[in-house]
Amino acid sequence: MDIQQMDPQMLLTQSKPEVCPNCDGNFFKQTFMFRRVSKILVGAPQDQLIPIPVFRCDDCGTPIGDMVPDDNDDTPTNDNSEGKIIKMN
Repeated sequence: MDIQQMDPQMLLTQSKPEVCPNCDGNFFKQTFMFRRVSKILVGAPQDQLIPIPVFRCDDCGTPIGDMVPDDNDDTPTNDNSEGKIIKMN
C-alpha cells in the first residue's frame, strides 16, 4: 500500500517524533545547502549549484544528521551562539 493511500491518523499513531540530537527540540525549519558541480562534469558553460534541502532545529540550529550528505566536508556545525549561526568547516 502506498503511504499516500494510508489513513493520516494511523500514520501518526504508528510513527515516532523526530527530536534534535543536540537539544531534544522538536521543531525544525527547512534550509538549503549547496553543492557545486564543475561545468566540465555537467557539460555546461558555467559551474552548477545543486540545492539540497536540509532541516535544522529551530531551537539550536543543529541539522538533522541523516539529511546531510555523508561525504560532505562542509557539514554545518552549531557554534552555540544563540543557536542561529552556524559555521562551515
